[in-house]
Amino acid sequence: MVSPVWSMRYAALLRRLKRLAGIQTPPPPRPAAAQAAYDPSARASFLMRDAPLALSRAKNRDQGLSDWQTQARDKLAEITGYCRERPRLAVVHDAPYQTPGSPAMREVVLATECGLLAPLMIADPGDGAGLRPAMICLQGTNSGFHLSWGETREPVDAMRIERGGDFLRQAAGQGFVAVALEMRCFGRRAERALPRRSPVHSIDHALHLMLNGRSLLGERSSDVSLALDWLVENAPELGIDPEMIYIMGHSAGGSVALYSSALDTRIAGAILSGCIGYARETYGARGDQAGQNVVPGFLNWMETDDVVALCAPRPTVVISGTKDHIYPGDGASRVCASAADAWAALNASDRLAVLEPEGGHRFYPDAVWPAFSEVARLAPIGKNEFLKERASP
Repeated sequence: MVSPVWSMRYAALLRRLKRLAGIQTPPPPRPAAAQAAYDPSARASFLMRDAPLALSRAKNRDQGLSDWQTQARDKLAEITGYCRERPRLAVVHDAPYQTPGSPAMREVVLATECGLLAPLMIADPGDGAGLRPAMICLQGTNSGFHLSWGETREPVDAMRIERGGDFLRQAAGQGFVAVALEMRCFGRRAERALPRRSPVHSIDHALHLMLNGRSLLGERSSDVSLALDWLVENAPELGIDPEMIYIMGHSAGGSVALYSSALDTRIAGAILSGCIGYARETYGARGDQAGQNVVPGFLNWMETDDVVALCAPRPTVVISGTKDHIYPGDGASRVCASAADAWAALNASDRLAVLEPEGGHRFYPDAVWPAFSEVARLAPIGKNEFLKERASP
């Protein structure tokens, strides 16, 4: 007779083999009535449907836009855990970096107050004459920021680059001093120290931050502001106009670009790709293994259109493909239609562009760059040279 222990071990092994083969163990049966009511998501859906959104623009129309932006920005900083007071950064590495097919670059590694390292890669396409606009480039969920300058380290990287992932190389070609920032949980900053790490790149860090009332979005946006501190301080040496530092990102990088632009008004404008949709319709309505966009208490105060409205009146391009399975183009357009009155109230409607190209979840260089040059009023005056029209919006 087989002992219960060996029966248990056999059953566990069989289940594991089935799981590896893609065969799911059927869940326990349910009574036919009210099937959906057994799912925990029914409770979350109920809470999201009746979310207070207490600081949403829609519920505060009687408040002046500037006052509302200040109040909403303060609350967003609080609930995300965004660091408004940052220590002076230490540079622990600063050296040239070159790889075939990429522009000449400078690698700078910054250390934060807790010793956490934030790597930057900087490409300057210019000849050192005059100050240029800068573009901070943020990758989405992938193998690291090396994609931004066209370097491959994993087999899938070549496809990502071919589909428009070489942001730094593109921005440099457009005349910007291009700056790629490695985001937490990706590439060099992937978690390696924790025992028994989860298979998904970011969920451990996201959950551990929540224990301290912080979010991964807030921490990543803080990293952007840390990098911005250094760029502004060193702008003359870098040949950067400190009033013309923009940000771009796709997918998870686009979400960070959105929140960074909403929270840090030094950012002059943003390209937000494949990242805009109502929380209740996107990551709040599907499985989420990564936790990258979850901000505790977010729906108590606002929705995504309110975060977008905090970017006004600065030049902003929002783009999502019609067949984007993560952030569909029609959802992004509805969010921006709701937020557009913030630009209109500041006589800057021409500073917001919303694009819905035919296609899926990817970056669209041919559509993005002309649109951003137009909304940012960047007029080409020669090869890799840009002049900003200084007229007020």
